Amino acid sequence: MSRQTWYSVEPMQDQSWIGQRGRTPTQFSAKLTDTLTLLRSEIDAITARGTLGDPVLQLDLDRADLRLDGGIRAKAQTRTGAVAVSFESAHGPLMFRCDRYYTNYYSQGESWHHNLRAIALTLQSLRAVARYGATASGEQYTGFRQIEAARPMTQPEALQALWTAAGFPGRFTSDYPPAELYRRARRSTHPDRPSGTRAAWDAVERAGHALGLA
Repeated sequence: MSRQTWYSVEPMQDQSWIGQRGRTPTQFSAKLTDTLTLLRSEIDAITARGTLGDPVLQLDLDRADLRLDGGIRAKAQTRTGAVAVSFESAHGPLMFRCDRYYTNYYSQGESWHHNLRAIALTLQSLRAVARYGATASGEQYTGFRQIEAARPMTQPEALQALWTAAGFPGRFTSDYPPAELYRRARRSTHPDRPSGTRAAWDAVERAGHALGLA
């Protein structure tokens, strides 16, 4: 992926939803650059005036796959095509997730490009709902509000979130001390660091609270 400034990339925090629905071959042919242009346009259209929305793309990869500037390393590969997009909108914090499409050919690009396309088109369709005046207060976004953020993490979820945030690949190893893992995750995701973001820091703090470490 080319260098970017208007969004950040993070490893997938919640992996419980991945693979829960049947997958199908992609129906899209758009280039990733075109998808990102559409996505930015749609996010900007429902972001409160004077704000940036702070979009975060979560992909099914490890923190070691990310460059210091937040981009994806050239040789990095996602485990699945799952992608989640979250941002602050004029209707509150929203999150869109998709793991439906996969690619069969190298020329089609990575599967997550196509799931991201589905999210961008979903945003476009939802915004069109207000075009004819039947809704004016964003009711169509209700199902995408991040209400799950209020749900406490389970201990396994919290440990996995810290493991990923700390930069370790794969699944949590049970013999790693949770307190040390928490400290390492906080260092890695602190917003003042080049690789840190507010979204990742907040997720680490949630995990710390769930484990009684924060």
